[in-house]
Amino acid sequence: MTTIRGMEMIFLMAMVAALAMLGTTTAQTTHQVGESTGWVVPPGSAAAYASWTSTKTFRVGDILVFNFSTGTHNVAEVTKDAFDNCNISSPISVSTTSPTTITLSSPGDHFYICTISDHCGFGQKLGINCL
Repeated sequence: MTTIRGMEMIFLMAMVAALAMLGTTTAQTTHQVGESTGWVVPPGSAAAYASWTSTKTFRVGDILVFNFSTGTHNVAEVTKDAFDNCNISSPISVSTTSPTTITLSSPGDHFYICTISDHCGFGQKLGINCL
């Protein structure tokens, strides 16, 4: 009798653990950077990407999709200082093919710029906070 009862307890604890994990799982969101315009030098306003991010919530596991013309633009992950100053000399990473997908793997601030010509200076830069 104790063997069956012990097995029941183990099964019950496993079910509770599985249900607890289900409660903390959230679906990832895929964000098309710039929506239908894509990753371009923003027309009109250098604040276009800041405006775009103000309507979004970014979480660990979410995916950023950068759609751009390969050879015309790129996506570089950079530090905050490089982002603020459009310093293209030492990017963390650079992707040169479209579409570029980036899965947000850690919370905190993340910064992306285009290192082609003066595109960053014209507003092709994206800063997000990931929860």
